[in-house]
Amino acid sequence: MEGMPIVEQGVTTLIATGDVITASQYSASATMTLNVGFTSTGGSGTKRTHSGEILTVCLYSSGGSIEIPACKVIFFDADPAVPAAAAAITAAEHQTIIGFATIGTTDWIKDGNGATAYKMTALPFHNAHTLYVSILIDAGEATVGSGEIITGNFWYRRDK
Repeated sequence: MEGMPIVEQGVTTLIATGDVITASQYSASATMTLNVGFTSTGGSGTKRTHSGEILTVCLYSSGGSIEIPACKVIFFDADPAVPAAAAAITAAEHQTIIGFATIGTTDWIKDGNGATAYKMTALPFHNAHTLYVSILIDAGEATVGSGEIITGNFWYRRDK
C-alpha cells in the first residue's frame, strides 16, 4: 500500500458520562464515518470506495476514578444498535463483527489526570463507508461509569 495515506478517525465517545458498564457488558455502539479515500470508477461509471485496514486503536480514560479496564474494542460493518450496558448481542449482530482489538490492563498508562491505551492492530475491512464500534468489558473487571468517560481514536488506511 505504498503511498496510501494513513487517516485519523478522530476522537469518538465510547463510554459516556452517565453510562455504567460492568464486567461482561457492552458499551453503546458508536458510528465511525470513514474517509472515502481513494476511489475508482467501476464498470458502470460509478465511483466506489476501496477496502482498508484499521492500523491502531487508542483509548482515553478520564473523569471519575479513571478506570483502565481490560476490554475488547469490537468493530462491526453494520450498526448493531447496542445499548449501553447490554449483556449480549444477537446472533445476527455477531455476524457483522469484522474484528476486535484486545486491550489489557497493562496496555494502559495512567496518571492523576487520565489514562491512555494504545494498540497496533491489523483489522481489514471491506469497501464500507461506515463502521461501528463498541467496547466489551472483560469478565472480572471493575465497573466503568458514574463519571468516567472512555473515548477512542482510530487510524486506518484505504487500499488502492
